[in-house]
Amino acid sequence: RAVGRCLCPPEFVCCGEKVTAVFTTVPALRTESVKLVTARDGETLSGDTVSMFENGESCFYSLVADGMGSGREANMVSRLASLYLEKIIGVGGDMNSALLLLGDTLSRSPGETFTTVDMLEADRVLARAKIVKAGAPPSGNRSRAYP
Repeated sequence: RAVGRCLCPPEFVCCGEKVTAVFTTVPALRTESVKLVTARDGETLSGDTVSMFENGESCFYSLVADGMGSGREANMVSRLASLYLEKIIGVGGDMNSALLLLGDTLSRSPGETFTTVDMLEADRVLARAKIVKAGAPPSGNRSRAYP
């Protein structure tokens, strides 16, 4: 309670005459996940990629990258976007900066390369989460067209 976190029982480490008590943070949230991706009728590959991963700070991420179009090209763009985000966030980048970098990278690529990304970031230690939608207008009953 004193530090505002759930801690495991202490582990005592002896080094010579010095004894150190080590406390490990226990996540307040547990995550479980399942993914299923299917291709459009008549297609062999889906343009959607679902990815789940954690960074070194006990945050869990789940994302859906939807490559525009269908087939091989849409699949390739969504897979690359997913890998790009996983690698940047995995080495300590924050979610918003990673999405901005992805958008900048895709805009500089030759041809028309588009993907949307819906991403969940769940801080398992602090029990907080946020969802970000990038590359498309908000979903839901009140969605509207953007110029």
